Amino acid sequence: MAASALDSALSILESDISGIERSVDGLETWLWISSIAVIVGVALEVYFVIHSYKEDLEAWSRGIIRPPDKPQLRILLFEIASIILVVLGITGELGVGVLTSNENARLRTKNTERVQLIRQKAGAAEIEAGRAREQTEHERSARIELQKSLFMRTLTDAQLAQVRRGISAFPGQSFITHGYSGSGQSIFDRREILEFRETLLFGLYSDLPGSWKSKSLMDASLPFKGDETPGVQVWVSSDAQQKTKDAAKQLVGVLNDVHILAQLKSGNPGNSPDHNVILINVGKKP
Repeated sequence: MAASALDSALSILESDISGIERSVDGLETWLWISSIAVIVGVALEVYFVIHSYKEDLEAWSRGIIRPPDKPQLRILLFEIASIILVVLGITGELGVGVLTSNENARLRTKNTERVQLIRQKAGAAEIEAGRAREQTEHERSARIELQKSLFMRTLTDAQLAQVRRGISAFPGQSFITHGYSGSGQSIFDRREILEFRETLLFGLYSDLPGSWKSKSLMDASLPFKGDETPGVQVWVSSDAQQKTKDAAKQLVGVLNDVHILAQLKSGNPGNSPDHNVILINVGKKP
């Protein structure tokens, strides 16, 4: 049941319960009236018993037998009235008790229904809260992904040191770096590619022992080859020496270790006459 329907049903039920409670409260007035009637009736009966006793006692004390006095109609009416009051009072109390019992039974039923509706409402609220949490988590994940997409790739000093250690087994390896992109990419994407290319170039080429030898230190161009493949592509010629192939494979592995997407490619896309030169193409951020 929808939350609005639950609210409507709960409101109707609350109204019914309030009506029953008012009805029960109204029966209390009749209970008081019935109780007073019984009390008055019993009091009159006690009065007439005492009055009759006094008359008998008076006659006995005289010791003279005489005709009885004429019965008084007023006394008879009062006695009948007292009996009627007692009967009506007892009947009223019985009736109020029955009606109160019925109303209380209805009230218990309504309260049970109200508890069930409240539980259903709580369950619906929990479901809605769960959906809201899922939506919030989804939005948070989307926001994080957006933030990640806006941040440029970079390598910390520790990551650069890890890359240098990884390639140090192949000192002096020649390589060329290029940035490549599709024609539909934004200025931000192109800038990100160029800046990360420079970062990667700095990591591979340095004065430290074991560094590689770059043949494209001044090459900061961004050829638009129409290749939209993200990450870094490491190309090695199929005619290259095994050491060069191993160096290319090692570079791909160490880049992936520092969370930079890299792929090993076989071929010579730059048409370099030197088959032992590794071509490193830096593409868009994944």
